[in-house]
Amino acid sequence: IVLPKFTEVLLMPTLLSDSFSLALWSSQNHTLTVTVASLIPAETATNLVVRFNNSFLTLPPNGLVQVSNTISLRLSSVAGLSFDYFPLTFRGLGFEQSSITFSPAIAGRPTSMSIRLVSQSLIARGQMVEIFLEAFTGSDVFDLLVTSDFTAPIYFCSWISQERTLKCLIQRDISASNPFVIRWPDYAGVALPEQGVNEHGPNMIVSVNTNTGSKVFQQGVQEFNPVGALKYAYLVRNETDFGTLWSVNLMSYMDIALNSSISIDFSGFDSSL
Repeated sequence: IVLPKFTEVLLMPTLLSDSFSLALWSSQNHTLTVTVASLIPAETATNLVVRFNNSFLTLPPNGLVQVSNTISLRLSSVAGLSFDYFPLTFRGLGFEQSSITFSPAIAGRPTSMSIRLVSQSLIARGQMVEIFLEAFTGSDVFDLLVTSDFTAPIYFCSWISQERTLKCLIQRDISASNPFVIRWPDYAGVALPEQGVNEHGPNMIVSVNTNTGSKVFQQGVQEFNPVGALKYAYLVRNETDFGTLWSVNLMSYMDIALNSSISIDFSGFDSSL
């Protein structure tokens, strides 16, 4: 766990968790390494509590996560494999605490992520929470984040690939010190992207129907990866007496709720075809 604001802490921190047996602090790279003492089942939230009781240490105000601070998580397996997961920076708002939960893993990659936040002050409806995902370097990431239900204060976030930022609109007021959770769920076994790239999503297939028959081909838009909830999408062009008729056929892994929005980027499509 990388804590960049810490420069000097107790070399042997005190662990207050039965799931972990050892904690070591490296002041050179600002990293806290803990050893798992017992099996942590998949889809089980685990709290890691570490007490730093060094009298010379000044903790960051209001907890570990604050504006312009980043906490990143790295998991290492017994086999020596390691995975870097989603350094987070919260912009524009102060938070008293946060926790990040991953579960379960497919081929070493998590299939869901939960971010639990507690704000220092009231977050009014209509405000935007921005979460900077420093590890995301690609653009082919899922666009949809939802919480457990549509009555939650946040049920949709937009991913801005150029800024590597999640922008989450607040749907109702969140009082200070009131925890809320953003969940990135797994849809039909599609794993979360590694380094921002979704390698498991299907490519977009362009199907063109002409007067002389049908032709199926792939072109510039083949780089399109549907969002996590979308199983496939393909484009159909029909030449009719009234001109060219375009349609997009979609199949979703999940129900598409009323007032949902679907965005399709045609920037790579050659209209001359």
